[in-house]
Amino acid sequence: MSRTVHLKVKIKNFADESRVIRHEERKALENGRGCLKKSRDLDEKAFSETATPFAEYATAHYRTYKGLNDHRTGIVRSVARANLLAYGFLRGRSYAQIETKSLTCPPFNSALKNAKTFSLPWSDEEKTRWRDWMLAAREHIKLQAFIPMYCIEEGLEPLAKATSKP
Repeated sequence: MSRTVHLKVKIKNFADESRVIRHEERKALENGRGCLKKSRDLDEKAFSETATPFAEYATAHYRTYKGLNDHRTGIVRSVARANLLAYGFLRGRSYAQIETKSLTCPPFNSALKNAKTFSLPWSDEEKTRWRDWMLAAREHIKLQAFIPMYCIEEGLEPLAKATSKP
């Protein structure tokens, strides 16, 4: 029995997390711009000793913004994408239906891990279905000039190790 509902909840949580991070990014950016403006205004009035803390505050706000932005566009986006790929696979969607156009390598290993976790039990039939899904994904990616082919090999490696007998 598949636990796709649990995976759907996880996907919604990542979407919410991304929204909250974007909100906090905007606040940090606005605060940084405000401090920078105050710093410039005070510099014009020749109060450079009071302007310095505002410039430091602006730098701190920009660091906060950059850290949040890197987290959202790096970790959160990648994990959410892997979950969406796994969810699409479990729902019987082809890779081309899930991602019609992509500019970066899909996280197939993470998607496979999530598909195994949320599809209990992971039978030989599921392994075959994943292999067929990955081969179709390979064909779809070949049509797209922006993604290197080494990306597609990533999702087939764990399967080859699992099916090969010593």
